[in-house]
Amino acid sequence: MRAIRRSSKLATAMEARAFGGTQQRSWSHRSVLHPGDWWVMIGAVLLVAIALLAAWAAGTINIVFLH
Repeated sequence: MRAIRRSSKLATAMEARAFGGTQQRSWSHRSVLHPGDWWVMIGAVLLVAIALLAAWAAGTINIVFLH
């Protein structure tokens, strides 16, 4: 009985999303990184690098695989 209810709900959900419709789905598109996105990623990497260098300079970092 549970399988019949689930299949009915699945069929309703597929119809609501136009599954099997003749038109191509329009929500899928290629993501493009803009220059601002690159600057944020570069800034994040630099921030982590500065934090690690500061911890190393202060002697508060313990990198296990270097010992």
